[in-house]
Amino acid sequence: MVTEHLDIVWSLIWALAIANVICVVMLVAAAPWIAKLGSVKAGFLIPYVLVLALLGCYIYGGNWQNLVLILVMGSIGYLFKRHDCRARPSSSASSWVRSPRIRCSNRSHWGICLFPAARFRWG
Repeated sequence: MVTEHLDIVWSLIWALAIANVICVVMLVAAAPWIAKLGSVKAGFLIPYVLVLALLGCYIYGGNWQNLVLILVMGSIGYLFKRHDCRARPSSSASSWVRSPRIRCSNRSHWGICLFPAARFRWG
């Protein structure tokens, strides 16, 4: 398509660039209203987020099994939160590895750094 219809390719590229600029302008203009969503009570937002998540899950594949999976996983997450189950090492798991964090105490190295204990252990 690039060799035969170069005018269409450039039209698509410019349409994409112009659409990105228009979206940036619209979102910057709407930023104050979007930021106000952070002050809305969770009890008011949860039903809407739940409905959108369930609709998106079902529409993506069209399978009712996706709905069952999202409800089961959500219930497990709710039970973990309700019973204060956190991912923490047990006393026997002394070599429990944490994931890397974007946090550096050394300003000359910007990137993904491991925790100080992990740096000490693995170099």
